[in-house]
Amino acid sequence: MQNFTTKSKRKNKGKFFWISLFLFFTIWYFLSQWVAYRYHPMILPSPFEVIQVMFTFFTQKVFWQSIGLTLYRGLMGFWLAAMIGIPLGFLMGFLPEIDAFFRPFVITLQTTPTVSWLALALIWFGRPSSMTIFITFIAVFPLLVINVYQGMGQLDEFLQEMATLFQVSKRRQFISLYLPQLLPFILAGSRAGIGMTWKAVAMAELLSGRDGIGGRMALARVNLSTTEVLAWTGILMLLGYLGERVMKYITDKAIGHWRGYL
Repeated sequence: MQNFTTKSKRKNKGKFFWISLFLFFTIWYFLSQWVAYRYHPMILPSPFEVIQVMFTFFTQKVFWQSIGLTLYRGLMGFWLAAMIGIPLGFLMGFLPEIDAFFRPFVITLQTTPTVSWLALALIWFGRPSSMTIFITFIAVFPLLVINVYQGMGQLDEFLQEMATLFQVSKRRQFISLYLPQLLPFILAGSRAGIGMTWKAVAMAELLSGRDGIGGRMALARVNLSTTEVLAWTGILMLLGYLGERVMKYITDKAIGHWRGYL
């Protein structure tokens, strides 16, 4: 019965997703026709024109080079943010001294506008890849730290007391107590972070204007090709969607695996 209900809910969600997508493209199409009639077709091309350009991208070598560069920069920045941010969030929640020391830095990174870091990165870094990885790290790092830190505040105190009472080793406490409870917070932060990654990468590449998806968008802007700008935007949206689906799959598998430890 429960499986039937779950399948029914998924079917309804899928149906509404496709209805929403259909309405979006329908509104876009009619709006583009009105803009073309009232002003100029260059301002807002139709979805068919954009999709056609996206398919032509697939046959171009520069497209795959741009995808590769953007993926490398985005994933490298995200990986660095995760490798430093997740352990730091854990330590800040575990040790008040670490929390007091690093809190000002994390808050500064979180509240400083990304455009300020972009301006500084343009001065500091000569290479587009270094600048883009730096901006991605800055955008994702505080998000992961704060998620893990908040997760530390939600730990079951009773389980912690029982672990101390029975003198469970620190290593065993981390694997069997802390990690299973922190995992939803880590993965939620990672899902949000992977979405933020592509925004940061595109912004940095757009300003550097050399290569990658953002660089191709900058070139399309110079050429006043709204169609190509929207086509590259669609590619970024696909990357974001695929990244989110991969993270959701990892989240479901990981939580299911560790659920037995709680």
